[in-house]
Amino acid sequence: MAVHRIHLDELVSTGVLTVRGEEAHHAARVRRLAVGERVELLDGRGGVGRGTVQEIAKDRGEWVVGVSVQSVERVPPVSPRLEVCTAVPKGSRLSDLIDGLAQVGAAVWRPLVTDRGVRENWRREKLERVALEASKQSGRAWRMEIGEEAVLVQALRPADAGMSIVMADAQGGAYEPTANNVRLLVGPEGGWSEQEVAAARGAGASVCRFGVHVMRIETAAVVATGIVISAGRPPKSGPTCS
Repeated sequence: MAVHRIHLDELVSTGVLTVRGEEAHHAARVRRLAVGERVELLDGRGGVGRGTVQEIAKDRGEWVVGVSVQSVERVPPVSPRLEVCTAVPKGSRLSDLIDGLAQVGAAVWRPLVTDRGVRENWRREKLERVALEASKQSGRAWRMEIGEEAVLVQALRPADAGMSIVMADAQGGAYEPTANNVRLLVGPEGGWSEQEVAAARGAGASVCRFGVHVMRIETAAVVATGIVISAGRPPKSGPTCS
């Protein structure tokens, strides 16, 4: 039986915990949880609690769920840590992108301005909600962050000396693990311009292919993210894509 997951802003200890607001309403009216059912509690910052529903009631017209928390643990972030910068797909496909990246384990998503991309309007609050729901569905302990928009020249600057930059492109080599902190760049469906690929190579980025066919942005980003995370930590020495 699937375990219902509840997001909380703070999860610090065991004992009886009271859940209110939208999370309580969803648990009581949408999922129709019953007293005695098991739940997981996630704070989005590595905290994972496990317990059972002790009470479901209404207080001044608001649903309240009481949970008896039996255990709390701190879960480390997924490694390698992956920041994904992509051109923005149109319409509802952006939500599909965020949902997929959150499920597969990306740490951060940032919109990327590219030569052939189209500027799309997007709302941070909406995307954060999509990321939160995907985190609950997939049981991830660390919620995916929604970052600020970047232009390519910014995205090609590593955040620290240990970060590797990887550009997804059909003309690149096969991906090999590069670092424990990776920034993945995914371009628009029209592809990167020659100038953008040259700039990436000039900045020391690895140019890698992640499939045999041309993919939509939301597909390419999720596929590449899964490959990078599954490949794990880099060997002490070895080849990288170029």
